[in-house]
Amino acid sequence: MDLGEGAMLFQIPKSAGDVKIKTDAITTTSTGGTGIIERHGQFYVKVLVLEGTVRCYLTHRLGESLLVQPGQILITKPDVTALPEAADFDIAREMKTCLLVREFQPLPSQRRIESEEQKQLNLIAKGTYIPSNLVILGRGTQVTLVNPSSSATPPPKPLTNTGHQSHTP
Repeated sequence: MDLGEGAMLFQIPKSAGDVKIKTDAITTTSTGGTGIIERHGQFYVKVLVLEGTVRCYLTHRLGESLLVQPGQILITKPDVTALPEAADFDIAREMKTCLLVREFQPLPSQRRIESEEQKQLNLIAKGTYIPSNLVILGRGTQVTLVNPSSSATPPPKPLTNTGHQSHTP
């Protein structure tokens, strides 16, 4: 599949084999995974993985790839020449706030996504995963500081955009 502009929720069953989703700069491939890929013109490409594993690689450059695991997000510019590291994001928050998920029937992979949410909660309880209070609201890559104890999304307080940042609330 090719994604020229916009956002796509994907759920690839393991039985489907190797499925590729291509933007101009980044190609993703998975043999079973659920996530979101978004491309907004010449501004950014985002890949969020909700469950399963997705390999991301540069479309026009051989030899460089990155495995993106559940709860990780890759954000880059479309003219990227090297892949940045993936950052963490809160799967539960994404599932509650993302219109691509909320506005449709539950996904066939819903139980696996919930399992990944629980893994994040277990890591938080153990103290090995510390959620940040940085979040990207809506389109783009503008990072916003939020109150970590608040369940509601407060009005944004813009921070300097430093490129690819964590999507972890």
